[in-house]
Amino acid sequence: MSTEKLSDTNGDKANPTGAYKPPQYMGEALEQFAKLKLNYEGGAGLEEFINKFGVHSDSYGWSPPDKNVCLTLALRGQAYQVLSDLPEGTKPDQGYSLLLRALRERFGETPLDNLTTLVSSRLGDFNSATECA
Repeated sequence: MSTEKLSDTNGDKANPTGAYKPPQYMGEALEQFAKLKLNYEGGAGLEEFINKFGVHSDSYGWSPPDKNVCLTLALRGQAYQVLSDLPEGTKPDQGYSLLLRALRERFGETPLDNLTTLVSSRLGDFNSATECA
């Protein structure tokens, strides 16, 4: 085993596995995020979660890499599985927008969902009207 000291950068010596290692300046963003107790497990409520996350990240002035890391930490269960959908080698500054897109593709409402909700509500109105007649 090598006795060479590892550097504090994200270079190969500090991180031989190639996994992303957040820089030290992210400590502030991570502390702010920890106070939020904001998590998403998948399913309903995605847009509400994204809106809350966006309000907090904008108010704290997080950079795209900060947002990416904090959003990743907020994911649980099925939502965390979305990370496997991201292209291999995605950089932290690209990851936030790609991760949002992947979450919306998997858990967001589609036009078909909106149509199904509308039809269901209209059928409910129709059934109520026919019962009264």
